[in-house]
Amino acid sequence: MEIILHLGAHRTATTSFQKYMYKNADENLASGLIFWGPRQTRDNLLEEVIPARRRRFFLRRKFDKKQFEMACHRVAQGLEQARDKGVTQVVISDENMIGNPRRNLREARLYGSVSDRMAVYNRVFGGRVSRVVLSVRSLDHYWSSVMAYGVSRGHHLPQAKEVQKIVSGGRHWRDVITDLAVCMPETEIVVYPFEVFCGLPDAQLKLMTGRQDVPRDHTRLWSNPAPELPHLRQVLADRGRLNTNLPHGKGRWQPFNTEQNAILRDAYTADMNWLRSGADGMAILIEDTGPAREQTPPPIRPVPMTRG
Repeated sequence: MEIILHLGAHRTATTSFQKYMYKNADENLASGLIFWGPRQTRDNLLEEVIPARRRRFFLRRKFDKKQFEMACHRVAQGLEQARDKGVTQVVISDENMIGNPRRNLREARLYGSVSDRMAVYNRVFGGRVSRVVLSVRSLDHYWSSVMAYGVSRGHHLPQAKEVQKIVSGGRHWRDVITDLAVCMPETEIVVYPFEVFCGLPDAQLKLMTGRQDVPRDHTRLWSNPAPELPHLRQVLADRGRLNTNLPHGKGRWQPFNTEQNAILRDAYTADMNWLRSGADGMAILIEDTGPAREQTPPPIRPVPMTRG
């Protein structure tokens, strides 16, 4: 039975994909595929696998061996029940497995703890994960969307020095993928660009599973778009922040200036060129929404096992 982890990233239409999977659960199950999304992973299945932070002091709680063993038992039991139903593929989608966008904003880094987190989740699944799927997005649009969504959910409006720190931070998708390859060396890593697969959850499911006959219903769902400027101004006004650096007008908020946008786009271009050239054997890039590729064994990764 194949175990496939869909890791997001955040702000790459993951919620839309998850809703598509939930609405087509019966049809997928009839074809031997079961889906676990945030309703399962955050409610009970993977609860406390990664110790949460205390809200008041932002301190990480200590690793709880008992909680970890309970999570391992729940996952093993769930997989066994799926196998008894004739399931041949399990797709698990939760973008929070790789980290939290609010932490990305606080640290001005792109998923800096992904290696430690995914090493733990890999242990929970007994090292049996067949494939990891990651969607990437142009860094200027990714960070703009994360900032806008964060502000709408209570995060403070980033100041100019914080925005510049993100631009000059130097951590890009290549670093995230390399960390994944190090902590999950036996697992195939598949990467696809948000710009190609946005709004195509059925094509994403084909890519993840290798199936051609996937559900066609509920493929045009659009959830959690980045809030636009009028909404952000209203959110800040409700908090008593009448004088802000947000521009006037409508449309999406662009926190970066022309030079900063160019730097982030160049970094994304470099990431994509690295992926297209083979990613040093660490990952497979899919840019075609046509027929899914034939199943291939995980690539050999000549990467140093000390990174991350």
